[in-house]
Amino acid sequence: MNKFAALSSEMRRMIETGGLRYGEKLPSMRMIARSRRLSMTTVIAAYRELEAIDLIEARPRSGYYVKFDPSLSLGPKRRVRLAPKGLKTYRDLMPDLLAETDQGSRVLRLGVASIESSLLPREPLARLTRQVLRTTGTQAFEYADPIGLPSLRRRVATLMMDRGVAVAASDPIVTSGCQEALWIALQSVCKPGDTVAIESPSYPGAIKIMQLMGLKAVEIPVKPAGLHLDALEDALRKHKIAACYVMPNCANPTGWVYSEETKQQLCELAARRDLPIIEDCANADLYYGASALPALKRYDRSGLVLFCSSFSKTVAPALRVGWMVPGRFAERALELKYAVSLGTPVLQQLVVDRFISEGSYKRGLLRARRVLATTLGQMLRWVDECFPPGTVSQRPFGGMCAWIGLPPGVDSDRLRLIALEKSISVAPGRMFSPSGAYTNHIRLGWGGVWTKRAEAGVRALGAIACDLSRGTRGLSTA
Repeated sequence: MNKFAALSSEMRRMIETGGLRYGEKLPSMRMIARSRRLSMTTVIAAYRELEAIDLIEARPRSGYYVKFDPSLSLGPKRRVRLAPKGLKTYRDLMPDLLAETDQGSRVLRLGVASIESSLLPREPLARLTRQVLRTTGTQAFEYADPIGLPSLRRRVATLMMDRGVAVAASDPIVTSGCQEALWIALQSVCKPGDTVAIESPSYPGAIKIMQLMGLKAVEIPVKPAGLHLDALEDALRKHKIAACYVMPNCANPTGWVYSEETKQQLCELAARRDLPIIEDCANADLYYGASALPALKRYDRSGLVLFCSSFSKTVAPALRVGWMVPGRFAERALELKYAVSLGTPVLQQLVVDRFISEGSYKRGLLRARRVLATTLGQMLRWVDECFPPGTVSQRPFGGMCAWIGLPPGVDSDRLRLIALEKSISVAPGRMFSPSGAYTNHIRLGWGGVWTKRAEAGVRALGAIACDLSRGTRGLSTA
């Protein structure tokens, strides 16, 4: 870890654990540099990283102050299950949300964490698609190696280096999005009837795969610094758990990031227990900080981490190009990849490969991170201003969404249905829990430049939540 990252990580840990309290003034950068024997450049970079992820704030002619309050980090008290839960009754609302937002501009998309067209590199992708069709002949329309194009796998191996993971170009498997990677990963380590430990709240797409596979789930609470490891150990003592599913970097729906200590301790626990871990990193490249986030797999010494990611959140959702690095489960993962799809479409692989090679990928990421950090800050400002007292705005460190805890008694399913009457789509909390918890939570997302229309939508949601908190608003019967 470089010096600025080490300083940033140490200060973040102190803020999140209360060692540096909300509203407390930080030591001056000059004092830190002198006492730690660091350059001012190093200290400035660390402070700017903490500011970018909204842990500290600069006050004119005064210095830096702690902006994050750990007492609010978990929001309203919630109940999660520490016993295996069958998933037969789980209902994934994502198809409904996609159908609601597949109506052009009529419905305001606050319920789907998807990059907006304004941030998509449409012109470069169109140009590269024409170039590929012009220069590759019939290659773009033929079968290819199920594991993926060698050139794209080399690019992926280089991207993994940015996450602190050294892999050979032969290690990654190119998949049809992260969803296929997750399916292959779960199929590689689980069989029907098995129990999976899953961070809670969690990604609905992974829960749906578990449901279709006939798995059970144990929900493990998660906090801004990462998975509650004591709860995981307790679950492991009480139940036979086949695997653990986590989103350690820019999780969906919270936007939280595991601390490096949590990542390391989780991998050590997995090694002791011989526990496979499925790492979903689909949003990791949308971290608001200055440096790339280390993957959980960086600390994997046993080959137990099955790393899954995608270009859907960072290039274009419709391309459906993702990848996985399955560790010791590579042989089984490749067998499953061949069985389910024979291979990822070649045309899309070629376009993504050239998009990365010409430098457009990293340039686009820099812009997307800047825009999304500003957007989520503006969105939460309006949540704080317009939602009822008792609302807790969960602070994301990256990604396109935020986790909002509403006052007790405010039902997010009812809020969603009322919002639809106003052509606003929002994701209710229960879809992020196998047991249907978080009934007074919502996920808000906006994957582009903040607009007046988005602002009006959040203000309208706040008005609905205020009515529901006072018990004055029921469902329309019209």
